[in-house]
Amino acid sequence: MNKKQIKLLCVDDPDKFKAVIWNKMRMETPSDIDKRWLVYRFKHMERVADISYQLLLLYISEYKKCEKKYNSKKTKISKSEYHQIKEMIKDGALTSVIFLGLIHDIYKFRETNKMEHGDLASQFFMNYCKNNKLKMTG
Repeated sequence: MNKKQIKLLCVDDPDKFKAVIWNKMRMETPSDIDKRWLVYRFKHMERVADISYQLLLLYISEYKKCEKKYNSKKTKISKSEYHQIKEMIKDGALTSVIFLGLIHDIYKFRETNKMEHGDLASQFFMNYCKNNKLKMTG
């Protein structure tokens, strides 16, 4: 995580924050999984958080260009994307994409034929929001 991401997450100690994610992932991983796979997966999660953050910054940049020239045909985003990005900015999307990038594979090694790891991570996120009294909208 870079300094700006750490600031957005309001994390005093990024290593402690990463440790929380790491420990949750270890708790959800069967004991027969080699630790190297855990390290590899965690580094992947960090990269996804960083790439998601960078992509959202690009979308926001296009959004800002479109604000003044909304009806211009030169814009690279559609009308619906424009409104989605507007809502995402209002709802603090920068923080969310970093957090979601970091948690998206917590359950990777718990995946079964009946339940995919993305569904498990989604349930974790909904419970996290509920437990921390964060509104889920849209």
